[in-house]
Amino acid sequence: MSKKKRNILQFLYDLEYTISNIKNYMTGVSYEEFTENELLIGYIERQLEKIGEAIGQIQKIDSDFLLEAKLDKKYWENIKGVRNRLIHEYWGTSLEMIYEISTDELDELLEYCLTLQGKAIWENSFFLMKIFVMVILYQLKIRYTKLRKVEWQEKIKNWRRRRCIKILLKL
Repeated sequence: MSKKKRNILQFLYDLEYTISNIKNYMTGVSYEEFTENELLIGYIERQLEKIGEAIGQIQKIDSDFLLEAKLDKKYWENIKGVRNRLIHEYWGTSLEMIYEISTDELDELLEYCLTLQGKAIWENSFFLMKIFVMVILYQLKIRYTKLRKVEWQEKIKNWRRRRCIKILLKL
């Protein structure tokens, strides 16, 4: 089974959705409540993994795209690092770190994500606009060619008529 190729905008929508879900689940949850709820811990860990994976995939598509929202490359590498740490060193991650990230640090990331979405939408719409203009120009060229053809056919008909009239006048 082959994977569908995804674009940057789709990954940015994933980021927005995932961050919003984390914020919804963590609203009003104290650290003590968080540490006692294993389902919530597992859910938040999985969502943070998704965030890191989406950042990594965006960097694979365009390594400089994320730097347009925040110029600090280390910031983006730290987000991927959280994902790698959760997946490969699950025994080395502290619940305090997960809680802090999910309650305090996602607002900034969401802001960057929304900024990048606007840029990606603009780039996609600009690309679509270029295609649209090319299609219109192609159609105009076809119409112009048809008009030129009709114009020449009219000239030939007129020339033939005039010639026939001249021949008839000579008789």
